[in-house]
Amino acid sequence: MGKARVEDSDDEADALDPDLVNKTPVTKRRIKEEKTKAEVEKLGTCASFLTLIKGFVCTGILYLPKAFINGGYAISMAFMIGSAILTIYCAMLLLEVRKKV
Repeated sequence: MGKARVEDSDDEADALDPDLVNKTPVTKRRIKEEKTKAEVEKLGTCASFLTLIKGFVCTGILYLPKAFINGGYAISMAFMIGSAILTIYCAMLLLEVRKKV
């Protein structure tokens, strides 16, 4: 019974929106999704950078100590340095692609 009320209110809201009048349900859903996406603010460069850093730091804090104990300190340090070099190389490649595109 509650579901019918929600559908009725959706129909009433659709009747008020001129873009949704006489549209199929699939088209209405697509138009609503496009409007919602247009309203969402995108992250800026600084916010994106901080989000990536938080992701990497949190993962490191949670898993790195146990990984060092399990793998051994010498091998773990070697792989960590190799991973850092690979990450820097990939970041440079992405920056080069950004300049070209």
